[in-house]
Amino acid sequence: MTQLQSQQDDPQQINVLSEQYCQQWDKLVSTTNWTKGKIICQWRERLQAAGFSAHHYSDEAWSRRVGNVTPQHTGRLRKVFVRFGTVQEEYPKLSWSHFLSALDWETPEIWLEGVQQNRWSVSEMRKMRATTMRQVETTEIQEDDILLANITDHLVQPIAGANRPSGMSESGPTSSATDAFEKPETHSGLESHRAAQVAVPPRVAPKVDSMVIDDMPRDFRRVFFRLEKMIRKQQSSGWDSVKPKTLMAQLEKMKVLIKSPE
Repeated sequence: MTQLQSQQDDPQQINVLSEQYCQQWDKLVSTTNWTKGKIICQWRERLQAAGFSAHHYSDEAWSRRVGNVTPQHTGRLRKVFVRFGTVQEEYPKLSWSHFLSALDWETPEIWLEGVQQNRWSVSEMRKMRATTMRQVETTEIQEDDILLANITDHLVQPIAGANRPSGMSESGPTSSATDAFEKPETHSGLESHRAAQVAVPPRVAPKVDSMVIDDMPRDFRRVFFRLEKMIRKQQSSGWDSVKPKTLMAQLEKMKVLIKSPE
């Protein structure tokens, strides 16, 4: 293979030669998208101030009015500008796509600052966050397992004295009960057999199963772990923060959502 052929097949060399053009493209797209988001927000504010109802300045309404842009992308342009429009100049090395990716993240500034310092691409930023969140999620799941086990342990306790004949202590028959059954063969080794016939093992309270299903995806298990903990906490506190009927109403809405086609 000649040196020229080797250079032509080198992806790293291709990246080096393409970098400045990709940066120019990202800068152009970012500038355009920030401007578009600003225009959309100003248009919405103008119609809202004039007293028009919300459907007149919806994302779909703007899409129909200007054309060549979907309602979904209109919404993205608007949301990114609303969320980051006042701070985007603090991150001059970032493209608009970085902000879009971080739009729904908690504390997105942490990751935007990471891009600023390390010059991560959008995909690298996503990978870094995904790796970090998996580590955090694993730790939280383990902590949830421990706490849920503690809660269950407090709920499942033997019921002292359940189904125990009258006159019998927790440790076994009383002296009077023993006397009642004592015969000459008691001392021939049959006493323990007679006592076993009389003694009835205490009943154990039925175990309260966790609402979490083992074969659920991890993110769903995490949500249900937390929900179950909060419900049990409210039960123990007498429902001081939320009423049972309010919670049931929200759960009914979730059922409708699950059954809906979309």
